[in-house]
Amino acid sequence: MRKSLSRILQQPFYLWMLGIYPILHMYSLNLGLVIDHEVVTSIMVMLAATAIAFALTNVLVRSRHKTAAILSVASTCFSLSGHIYTEVFLPKSLFVWTLMVAIAALLITAVIYKMGSGMLLFHVTPVANLVILALLASPTLAIFSNLSSASSFVQPVSTIYDINPFDKPKVKDSSIRPDIYYIIPDAYPSDAWLQKAMNYDNSEFTRALKERGFIVADRPQSNYGNTLHSLASILNMRYYDNNPTQLQDLDYLRLSIADNEVAAHLQQLGYTYIQLLSGFLIPSSIADINRDFTPNGPVEIEVDQSDITTAVLKINAAQTEVTELLIDRRSSFKQSFMSLYLDTTLLRVLKSQVDKLFQRDEFMPYHVNAAERFLASIDNVGSIAAMPKATFTIIHLIKPHAPTVFTRDGEIIRRILEPSPEEWLGELEFVNSKFLEMIDAILTNSENQPVIIFQADHGSTYGNPRTKDDRGIHFDVYAAYYLPDAYSIALPKAYTLVNTFPLILNAVFEMDYELRPDRLIEILRGYDSPFAQSDVTETFLRQ
Repeated sequence: MRKSLSRILQQPFYLWMLGIYPILHMYSLNLGLVIDHEVVTSIMVMLAATAIAFALTNVLVRSRHKTAAILSVASTCFSLSGHIYTEVFLPKSLFVWTLMVAIAALLITAVIYKMGSGMLLFHVTPVANLVILALLASPTLAIFSNLSSASSFVQPVSTIYDINPFDKPKVKDSSIRPDIYYIIPDAYPSDAWLQKAMNYDNSEFTRALKERGFIVADRPQSNYGNTLHSLASILNMRYYDNNPTQLQDLDYLRLSIADNEVAAHLQQLGYTYIQLLSGFLIPSSIADINRDFTPNGPVEIEVDQSDITTAVLKINAAQTEVTELLIDRRSSFKQSFMSLYLDTTLLRVLKSQVDKLFQRDEFMPYHVNAAERFLASIDNVGSIAAMPKATFTIIHLIKPHAPTVFTRDGEIIRRILEPSPEEWLGELEFVNSKFLEMIDAILTNSENQPVIIFQADHGSTYGNPRTKDDRGIHFDVYAAYYLPDAYSIALPKAYTLVNTFPLILNAVFEMDYELRPDRLIEILRGYDSPFAQSDVTETFLRQ
């Protein structure tokens, strides 16, 4: 038994494990956020490519241990190239960096080939096998722990929430039933932060909103520093300290946003609930309209409340016939793992070409960060404003959240994952103009004055990496409100977003929601562990 184990450990299988470690590590950090089957594809491709490279190189080298050592250098350079470029070399030439990495890898492999002792590498192999195996254990355990501890969607909405919409006839837009738009510019910080951290004056945008009748909040703060917790809290008017269901944590938060209590209350009043999908949030089973955006135009998605694992994508083909395509509701918001992984590798320089191999059908929704999705969402809002029904519309826009995909003039560019201050602020100026264009479309096309909530989900450090260690920065947000002339709201001095809809609903519909105590909650491990939380109210709340 001992001899058999020794012989196994003397085989250089660390080379294959070294290839798949970055894949599993990245997957463990993005559980629930990426398309899972692409992880398996990435691993299979890496294993096959390693086997082919090993067979071909061994023909020349004629020493499996030396071959493994040479290819391990190549594999490490391949897997880390894009990541190191992002952390160190950005925004200098990607081509120059790729060429430098390739030359360095060739020089190292040449040294190993000329000077490396086959006997020494033979004795080092068992240690290398055990070290890489130990490295693999951490992401592997994290993945299996996550997958085994939580089930997928198994419950209808009615078993999760106490409140559900009644089957009420839809009422018309009127002075007492004004359209309500909840516009969410993702990761939009306040003017004060932009001035202090980036020396940027955003007052022109703020002045334009005030000229249109908006009240701009003075010192608003998000209760959470990320999208899912923040939107779930705002739309359900409460805090999210735990997951009381059998759903996976991220699924529970996304479901809480899609099938939220504010929408359900408004549907009881006869409102039509519309959700413009951002690619990050999931379709709602209680919404009257889930609208997504594809290269072929807008599409409608329907979810059966009794079977919320799947959704039906309704495609109007050339306005002549409607076809139905069954899609996985849980995967509709996930980004491509293959694309994310390629950004960290030597193939980053060829990413735009490789992405084309995995592009979706023309009827499938745009990627979450696609510039075209943002533009299509903006363009579609005017048609909602023209509807005679009283509508409640959620519009989540992944801007000014990175990656940067627009220039200051609105030209669509290749995604910049970590934009410079100039790049990020240039895009901010463009998206500000599009936000105003969307708001003007709402005001122009509405028969009666609407309610418009223009409010970020959280703040950001984009464009200024020096602020990354400021834990309180993500609570700092931009928030502005437009109400019909007949209504007004008084924002508390200490104002956090959990009280957004209690204030709005109380003012417009004379409801009596109690305001929640202001709490700021830090998510300690991000989406990896959504309910590992720390209350930092005393540290960061602005009194």
